[in-house]
Amino acid sequence: MCVRLMQGRLVRQRTNASDPTDPTTARTFNIVEQVFSRDLAGGEKAVVLFNRAETAETIAVSWTELQLPPRGSYRVRDVWAHGSFGADLGTFTDGYSAVVQPHAAMTLRVSPAAA
Repeated sequence: MCVRLMQGRLVRQRTNASDPTDPTTARTFNIVEQVFSRDLAGGEKAVVLFNRAETAETIAVSWTELQLPPRGSYRVRDVWAHGSFGADLGTFTDGYSAVVQPHAAMTLRVSPAAA
């Protein structure tokens, strides 16, 4: 699943460069975080939060960034969490944020909350 997400849409990436538009400093090795997403069936999204930093980072993504309709709440599941079907992280209205450990990733499934 992770490889397919890497072929998906890069939602955002943040660098530790002082000027991320300067091609001499905005290189891959300066990337601190990346967020990728891919459309799934039924209006769901697969989302990966990558932390490439040396320290734990809080990575946030908004539903607007994921191009989700502003219909209210979305349910978030951590697909790599313990158990055969992941862990339900709850229902969120504007977006989701999580602390991601250094050099780690978090894979999420975002789906419309039941009305």
